[in-house]
Amino acid sequence: MIDARRRLVVELAAHLATQGGDPLGPFSVAMTEGRIAGYMRLKPPSSSCGDLLHCVAFAAGYRGPAMNRTEHLGWVAGVNLSRWFVPPLDHERTWKPKLADLQPGDFICYDYTVPTAHGAVFLGSGVTEAGEPVALTADAGQPGIRLRTCPVLQGATSLALRGRIVSCSVSLDALTFDAEPETVPGWLARHGLPVEPVCPQEYLA
Repeated sequence: MIDARRRLVVELAAHLATQGGDPLGPFSVAMTEGRIAGYMRLKPPSSSCGDLLHCVAFAAGYRGPAMNRTEHLGWVAGVNLSRWFVPPLDHERTWKPKLADLQPGDFICYDYTVPTAHGAVFLGSGVTEAGEPVALTADAGQPGIRLRTCPVLQGATSLALRGRIVSCSVSLDALTFDAEPETVPGWLARHGLPVEPVCPQEYLA
């Protein structure tokens, strides 16, 4: 049986990614609590990748110190992504994970030490008809939100998805959850969005 929190994270992230291609559309606005309009006015437009991680973690019931969300204890500008991956942390972080370390719903960070660091939600992995390994991620800040099918390059000391090194990851198992997980229809209704059919986790990767 798939854990209810992982299912919620995977299915909500995937649903946002399939509906949120327009960075100023209602799904992106809901995910960012409206901050996306400000991000897009910057030159160049800023990323909202960390908002997706905070959004799905809050929906799953996480209320710990890493949460940076207005609906929690307020928003702290400039530390959206770093709350998950940059010490000091209130949870364990896996440095240089292997593909086998990742479970659907875990958070990953590309290019940790450079200004272009990027966070995403790992949704699962599989193989193509040709037998090549691939992973599926939900990414925000592209701009917009989208699903990405990523070629996998697993080296002895590094994992690369779509050509980017996965510097570190945070397992959902490392988090302490203080509230019950929402459902995707419940989250959509709470944000005034259409309550549409959701693709089950089993059919995503």
